[in-house]
Amino acid sequence: MSKACSRLRRIFAATATPAISHRNSGAGKAKPLAGGSSSQRYIPLFIRNGRNFENWILRLLREKDISVVEGRLQDQKRHIRGREGFAVQLMLLYGRVGLFEGARKVFDEMPELGCSRSALSLNSLLQAAINSEEWEMVDLIFRDLTKELSLDANLITYNTVMKAYCKTGRFCDAEDLLDEMEAREIAPDVVTFNTILNGLYKSGNFSKGEKLWELMLSKNITPTVRSYNARLRGMVLETLVGDAVKLFEEMQEKGVTPDVCSYNPLISAYCKLGDMDEAKKWYQRMVEAGIGADKVTVAALVPILCEKGEFEMAYELCIMGIDKGLVKEVELLQSALDCMVKESQVGLAEKIVGKWNSKKREYSLEFPINPSE
Repeated sequence: MSKACSRLRRIFAATATPAISHRNSGAGKAKPLAGGSSSQRYIPLFIRNGRNFENWILRLLREKDISVVEGRLQDQKRHIRGREGFAVQLMLLYGRVGLFEGARKVFDEMPELGCSRSALSLNSLLQAAINSEEWEMVDLIFRDLTKELSLDANLITYNTVMKAYCKTGRFCDAEDLLDEMEAREIAPDVVTFNTILNGLYKSGNFSKGEKLWELMLSKNITPTVRSYNARLRGMVLETLVGDAVKLFEEMQEKGVTPDVCSYNPLISAYCKLGDMDEAKKWYQRMVEAGIGADKVTVAALVPILCEKGEFEMAYELCIMGIDKGLVKEVELLQSALDCMVKESQVGLAEKIVGKWNSKKREYSLEFPINPSE
């Protein structure tokens, strides 16, 4: 059994989500193929609608049917027929479901299927390795396979490998790739820098991140909102909250529109400092800008709001989080409930419990016992 399959089986074994029966999931179900056997009759035509096929495969994964997923993907190889683009999509889909060996097999069999291999298919194989978390394969593909098949790595190749290096903490190797790109006269772009900047700032390598920021500017590469967000997170991690505020204002002055990931570092920073008023101010500013909260926003604000007695706002965020799927774990809500009941906010707590349990979650919330009773 492949390493990817073994990993998936462990994931599925730990998942308690009930299986969805084909008989009871008529909406969006692929039509049976005329005259097909029971094992073949639900094969959607990926060749006609790749997105529907991908969604269908992901649904099968939720049903924990790995062997059927492998069979359905294997069946689609017959449609490649000389089309590299189709092979690329199939490799990416193998990667999405964690089956790297299937993606590698598609890549290896492309010549037999009348399909030439280029940097496009190479990059897709690299992405499949990343999505499957087959980190050791990234170097093998990048270093060995390119030489073996005489394929030239391009900008996207380097950006993809950098992503893998940063995800696994290999920041020195990622920076070395910049030198290699320069030697090969491949100009880095903003995606290149954003990838390394995000990794460096997120991991606490603030000084290296600042040097790379300056290098990016020296190459006349204009920072995007992703660039600023990475630096904002780095500043907040270093408790340079004042500098982060100045950077936020600079970003706006330069015409870069903030998103939720721009506001979250500042909201989270003030929450950790215990400054609820500033946290609320930045949240309100975000709302007024027409930007909705995400799970990070909710997780940051709810605890301090409960701690400071702002139960109405905490309640509103909890309900919004449940409705929008921003809160999937019970720990955050359970902690809020405990605090609300302790402070005699039983009515609000009851509504949160009712809303959560109405969604038929895997775990139910437990209503705390009021210690004053």
